[in-house]
Amino acid sequence: MSFQGDRPSQQPALGLASVVGASRLMGLSADQMVHAIGITVGGNTAINQGRVGTLSNWKDFACAEASRKAIFSAQLAQAGMTGPAQVFEGPLGFFPAITRKPFELPKLGEPYGIMRAFTKRFPLGQYSQTVAEAAAQSRALFKSTDEIAEINIRVSQNAIKVMAGDPDKWRPQSHETADHSMPYATAVVLMHGTIDDHFYEDPYLHDERLLALVARVRTIHSPEADLHEKDYNLCDFEVVLKSNERKAVRVEYHRGHFKNPMTDAEMEEKFRSLARKHLPYWHRPPVPEG
Repeated sequence: MSFQGDRPSQQPALGLASVVGASRLMGLSADQMVHAIGITVGGNTAINQGRVGTLSNWKDFACAEASRKAIFSAQLAQAGMTGPAQVFEGPLGFFPAITRKPFELPKLGEPYGIMRAFTKRFPLGQYSQTVAEAAAQSRALFKSTDEIAEINIRVSQNAIKVMAGDPDKWRPQSHETADHSMPYATAVVLMHGTIDDHFYEDPYLHDERLLALVARVRTIHSPEADLHEKDYNLCDFEVVLKSNERKAVRVEYHRGHFKNPMTDAEMEEKFRSLARKHLPYWHRPPVPEG
């Protein structure tokens, strides 16, 4: 789960959400919960470098580790450990030291942040969610990827920087780089109709026909997408065929955005697709009742 808009890293937000959730489930008092939050934020603030450039295994592990530490923080607070006071607004707290923005309480009547949270329909970085959907919709506009001369993707400057700003995003050599590569995701969806974690491994990473399609992808800065970036990741997707025909698709709210939420069935489908490799039980069909 993520939040639209600027943030120093997903890990502090996820760790904070996890410690609150764990504290409620464990029945902590309000005071204990405050200490658990202080322990989590004060001792586990992370940087975002693990999510840019050449990506490592840590990128996939970081949010899980933030949640693990959050649960431990709740256990410590439950056992009586106290946490740092004014962890957000203090002179060396989270906001002055990390965000460099003043601490402000939300105004009365504003919706809670959880109401603006979104889920990723595809196991991809957030900036590629609308791109993958646009690519899937574009498949109805041609018969074979061999007909495609060029793919033009108009997205925000941040989307390009994060998911198409390094040479290795055009020929990813690892799972971690592939799932944060906009051109690679585009080619996979155009060729195969969907994308999941098995496309981030061999033989796909070295499939020359697929990589030739990746090479035909162009990412183009869209000032319009910049204007809307805090609300949604606008993608104007254009397929140029060898016949010189141009086919366009526009996607604003990806499936899983709070304005285009996933169904329970879609959430279960995604969970099973990710869990089947690690939990064989989830790969088996349910036993019929009776």
